[in-house]
Amino acid sequence: MKTSINKFNQNASLSNDFLATYFLGANDLAEEAFQLFKESLSEEVPILENLFQKKNGIEYAKLLHKWSPNFKIFGLDTIYDHLKRMEKELKINPSYIVSKIEHNKVVEMIKTGVIEVEFILNQSNEN
Repeated sequence: MKTSINKFNQNASLSNDFLATYFLGANDLAEEAFQLFKESLSEEVPILENLFQKKNGIEYAKLLHKWSPNFKIFGLDTIYDHLKRMEKELKINPSYIVSKIEHNKVVEMIKTGVIEVEFILNQSNEN
């Protein structure tokens, strides 16, 4: 089942069945895994910013590659697809320079994704 959380992001479509698919309904396990991922993001988003400033597309792609499976696991297919497309472009064309608009979109999608997963996890705890 897909639930659109348009309140946060008009383009995001969050699949809230990730709890059943990847965590067998174990909300506590999903929350723990998400908290670890969220901590990792808070440490690594500034690194992404630094890589963008240095125009280091190869390392930028590696960080996107590291994060993308987590977005898939937490039901954020739109973010997963976007990161994979960017990663592929950066790997195919190492001289490709990420634009400020593209970079800002990635950062915004990540922030929005975190809010959306927190919303779903909190909602599942209330039920």
